Amino acid sequence: MLPILRIRPTVAGRAKYGLRHQQQVFRSFSALRPNFQQPAVTTALPAAKGKAKEEDGAFYHGPLTKTFQSLKVFSLSSLALCCSVSPFIYLVDANMATSARTGLVVFAITTSSFSTSLVGWLARPYAIAMRRLTPTATSSITSSADASTPFVAPGAVEIITKNVFLQERRTKVYDPIFLGPTKRRFAKWELLEGLVVDTSAEESPNPSRKAGQTEVAAETFDKNGKVKGRWLTRWKKQEGAESDRVLVGVAYKQGAIERHFNVHEELL
Repeated sequence: MLPILRIRPTVAGRAKYGLRHQQQVFRSFSALRPNFQQPAVTTALPAAKGKAKEEDGAFYHGPLTKTFQSLKVFSLSSLALCCSVSPFIYLVDANMATSARTGLVVFAITTSSFSTSLVGWLARPYAIAMRRLTPTATSSITSSADASTPFVAPGAVEIITKNVFLQERRTKVYDPIFLGPTKRRFAKWELLEGLVVDTSAEESPNPSRKAGQTEVAAETFDKNGKVKGRWLTRWKKQEGAESDRVLVGVAYKQGAIERHFNVHEELL
């Protein structure tokens, strides 16, 4: 199972989270992080799938990818067929008022649209593949989030998903500490809204992380490499902390970021 540690969103000033507690939390996370970078998959996989993994560089493939894709195609086809056939209801020679025909058309299109939207919501977070990103020493911390260069920490991943229209979205999470469990239905991970980091710890992957600066936690790209959205974290000093190196990160989004992900953790 992928060892992702959930760090609860912290509001500055909450006294019960002291420096000693934060250090213990991050020591526990650092003990788990090496396992995140292991490429081995414990679950036996077919030879064909293993070959595909070597070709595209992914260490994870969603086993239900074709199922979700077929479901989306069927749902979109049903909606298109419903919209195409609806006008013929007015041409059918039947003892039915125009208002009744209109109501039937509206009901059919509304029902089909709702089912398509539901399928899109259920399948949107499903990760069809995951790749590792090469760590870099370039800092992502600048005074301007728009001009920042992402810092790629060890364990950073690219998660590939598809929306209801089968458009590919590639979300690069530049540090695994920004991922945690989620309460959203049909999803396992989410980009955290807030977290606490002790930058004096040796495990801290970004030495340039400072109060008052903004870090690019994740970015979502389309298949052409165009940025669709960003997940940014604004750092500030934790009130009441014994050390100035203990920071509180408050996240916010820019654009259309893919925040939730559904993965089969037993395959990691």
